[in-house]
Parts: sequence; C-alpha cells; structure tokens
Amino acid sequence: MIMNTKQLILHTLIIILAFCYFSGIAAGFDTGKPCSQAESPSSVNGAGSTFEIKYTCYDTYGDEVCGSDSSGSGLYRVDLYVKAPGHTEYDLAGVDIEDAIDGSLPYIASDTGEYFFYTLAMDMATNIEEPPLRGYDTKTVCVPDFPGYFILAVGSVYGEEGIEAHTLTGNNVYSHLINRGFVPDNIRYFNPNPETQTGEEDYSEIGYQWAMREAVTQWAPDQMKKAPGPLYITLINHGLPDMFHLTGITPLYARELDAWLDELQENLRTENIEQPIVIIIGASYSGSFIDNLSDPGRIIITSAADDEPSYRGTRDLYDVRDGEFFTSALFNELSMGNNLRTSFERAVEQTEAYTDSGKSDRPLPYSDTAKQHPLLDDNGDGAGTNDFSAGSDGGEAEYVFLGRESDNPGPVMVTEAGTIPSNLSDSDNQALLWVQVSDTERAQAVWVDIREPGMILEDSEGQQVLNLGGIFLHRNDAENRYEAVYSEFSLFGEHTLFFYAQDITGIISPFEKKYLYKIPKGDINKDGNADVADAISGLRLLCNADISGMSISTHADVNGDGKIGFSEVIFVLQNAAEL
Repeated sequence: MIMNTKQLILHTLIIILAFCYFSGIAAGFDTGKPCSQAESPSSVNGAGSTFEIKYTCYDTYGDEVCGSDSSGSGLYRVDLYVKAPGHTEYDLAGVDIEDAIDGSLPYIASDTGEYFFYTLAMDMATNIEEPPLRGYDTKTVCVPDFPGYFILAVGSVYGEEGIEAHTLTGNNVYSHLINRGFVPDNIRYFNPNPETQTGEEDYSEIGYQWAMREAVTQWAPDQMKKAPGPLYITLINHGLPDMFHLTGITPLYARELDAWLDELQENLRTENIEQPIVIIIGASYSGSFIDNLSDPGRIIITSAADDEPSYRGTRDLYDVRDGEFFTSALFNELSMGNNLRTSFERAVEQTEAYTDSGKSDRPLPYSDTAKQHPLLDDNGDGAGTNDFSAGSDGGEAEYVFLGRESDNPGPVMVTEAGTIPSNLSDSDNQALLWVQVSDTERAQAVWVDIREPGMILEDSEGQQVLNLGGIFLHRNDAENRYEAVYSEFSLFGEHTLFFYAQDITGIISPFEKKYLYKIPKGDINKDGNADVADAISGLRLLCNADISGMSISTHADVNGDGKIGFSEVIFVLQNAAEL
C-alpha cells in the first residue's frame, strides 16, 4: 500500500509518540518536577573536616505526588547548594550527573560555624524541583576540634547522705568526658568521697571552696587564653533555694558563684575571648540559681525548678543508686553527639516521664503531671524554660556539642523491649519481660524497674527516691535477647516498666518505657476498675458513638467471646450496684 503525504505524516507521528512513551523521554509529556532531600551530620569537628551529604531523589509520580509509583522521564542531575558561615547566599557545592547519581556528595567545611544545605534535582525533560520552602534541607555545625574545659564538682552534706549515689553520677559524667575527647589535664574533678575516684583533684591543702574558686576564676581563664574552648561547670549534690552543698559545712551560694563567673568573664574580655560557658546544676531547687547566674554568654541548666526537689535514678548492678536522674540523662544524650538543646529536650522527656505524679491534675506553669521540671536559660533574661516552642530560649544551646566525635560508641542502648503477654487478664500474675540491646559485648547488666498502678508522688522536701520493684534479666542467646519471668503483677491497672542496660564502664542507658495492663473483667477503659465509667464506654461502643481518644480493652470481656457488648455493660452495672 502506498501512503499519501497525510498518511505518511500521521504514521510518522504515531511512531514518534510511541517511541517517546515507551522510552520515557518526555517530549512534552513529563511536566512533573523531580524531588530530592539532603541529610547531613548534626556536627563535625574542626575546620577542614570532610563529610558526606547524603541525599534521596525521585522522578516518579502517583496522584501527582513525587516519590510515588509511576515513572517520569528519569533523573538527569542533582545539585548540592550550601550557605556557609558568614554568607548570605547559597552557592553550588557539588553536582552528580546521570550514572554518578549515587545518593552522596562530599563537602569540606572551610571554617567553624553553621552550614545550611539543600539539593535540587533535574529530570531528563529539564524539569527542576523548587527550592525547599524553609530555605534548606539540613544543617551541620562545624565546631572547634578542641573540646574545651570542664569543672566537675560532687558535693556532700553532713553525715554524707547520698555521697555514694552522687559519686556514681559524677564518675559517669567523667567517663563521658574522656570518651568525648577531653584530656584529664583539662578537667578539674572535685569529690569529697573518702574513697579516691579516678581523675579527682586533691584540694586538702586549701579546702573545697577555695579550690573551686581558683578553678573558676584562675585556672579556667588561664587555660582558655592559651587555647580557647568552651567551659563547662557541673555541680551534683543536694541543694536548697539559692544554695548548693559543697560539704556539710561549706555551702556555695548562687550570688557567690555569679561573682566567680563575673570575674572569669572579665578576665577573658581583656583578651577578647568569647567562648560558651555552660553551667549545669544537678540538685534540688537548682532553678533558683537562674535569676542570679543568667547573663549573656552563659547557658544555665538546672535539673529542677526553684521550688522542686530533684529525683535520683535507678539502682545499678552493684545496688548503688544513680544520684541525679536528669544529669545522667543529659550526659547520656550529649555523649551520643546531640547538641545541648536536643540533649536537654530529650533528658526533660525522660525526667518528666520518670517523675510522673500519678495524679490527673496539671498545675501551671508546666501543664503536665510531672514532679520535676529541668530548666534552661541561654538568652540572659533570668528566666528558664523547658518548652522551647515560644522561641525564648534554646538558640545558643543548639550550637553547643560536648567534646568531639570519637570511636567510642556511647552508652549501650535498649533497642527493643516488651512483655509476653502484652496485657494480663484478672487471673494472671506473671509475664515474660524481654529486652534487646545495642551491644551485647559491652552490656554488663540489664534490668527492669516496675512502677505499680496507683503510685502517687506527693510533695516532699529534699531529694527524692522512687522505690520501685524490679528484676534483672538474663541472656537468652537462642532468642537474641535478655529475659526473665516476673510473677508479682498482683494489682489491677497500668504497670509502668522502665528497661535499662549498664555497660562495662558503669554508664546506665536511657530507659525504654513500656506498659503492662492487668485488666479486671469489665474494665473497659483500662483504669484498673470496673465501674459506671466502663458502662458508659461500653454503651458508646454499642451505639457506634465517637470513641476517639478513649482507651478500650477487649480484656474486659466477661463471657469469653472476646468482644465488648451488653454482657460487659450489664456485668459492670451489677458490680457497681453490688448485685
């Protein structure tokens, strides 16, 4: 068949269109923009550091959403843009084209400071994605390679109550410092414990208070003039409003510490040295120090508000209790390379969960049920906070990292934990508790603390202790976990389980929190009781009413059908009426 001109043109167009469709070359059909997302480390140490910017990129679509299922024309290139410290504009920092698009681009930090990054992808049809709405995908802080200086002070009281517990916390802080690159010569560790601790100073000739004053006002500025670096001061012991116990007869008052810090900073100003000064006070009522110590250039962190006691933590393998729960939680987070702001926020979450009052009331200004509220002030306004959503504090702490990256892997972490079964019926008292950890070679002990239902934390004076039951877990190689059977779940309601691991250096991990409910028949809302409230919950279910936000348990089943229905409602009402 001989085709005329029109047929030939039509035939040619069909071939071209088919080729474009099946080859994936857009030829005007691919109008969707590709997408990409960059990720970078939160911090690197020292100018000249080389690090990788990881990225993901897609040119696939489904329902006009990038990254979904159907293909576009394919990726052609990915460009990396950076805004370096002191720059106001973004510069092109790297390009991957076609076969070189491998999800990673190297970058060299030329100076210390904050770097912002984003990537832009282009497809074969020359569609280019839009820059990110917030201006960047990821950021990295290049911190000085030199970790700085640390003054660590464990105090005591008359009779030395708690000195063993506070020493445990102090020693663990010291271990974190060594792991993060601090050398002993740049740490001043004071501890009145009669037993000598690794790294501690001998201050017997001049006394504790004078030794501390000398460390803050003379040693620190002298060292910072030789090699500038941040200074950390951490105090751990009992406290009273505006007062920290150095010894049973030697207090350190807030105004006194403020005067030492004024002298330190005035000494540094003569050499135009500006470095972060971080003061961490792990003691009851330590929030009362903030209004005295607050000043530009200082970051103040306290383990409790001005009217609150602090809480000790769990007991370790040797039956010694962690002397300052929040302080240990904070340094655990810092040791994993998190900045000070993030570390504080995560330590606050752990502290408030651990010190939950067990009551439903949420007193101001915190509007939660915790008994202890750590505070941070870094804007010099004399008021600390633990909620950065208002934007008043936390800006300076975001750029502070403890020490530098090292080969030390940080604390042994609880990676997974649970119970078998997940809930208990009214006739069961035991469950298998199990844990998996990040490093079995370094794990020295694994255990769980158990808070029973109905435990209330009342207002009390002085440092507090949660006396919880618990059990050590033992290694089961076949299941690749630690486990033990606990047989004392006798109370109805919510049992809170805190799972811990301790490494060979003595550092205790952050806890992993799980719940185990023991549910009596008819307890539809899982509050530990079978009462009228459960009948109302059951009726809402039966009437298909909105139950969003309600906690419903099928373990409340009373007739063995595995469902919540009229039988459970009638049972609860009869129980309430004592029929």
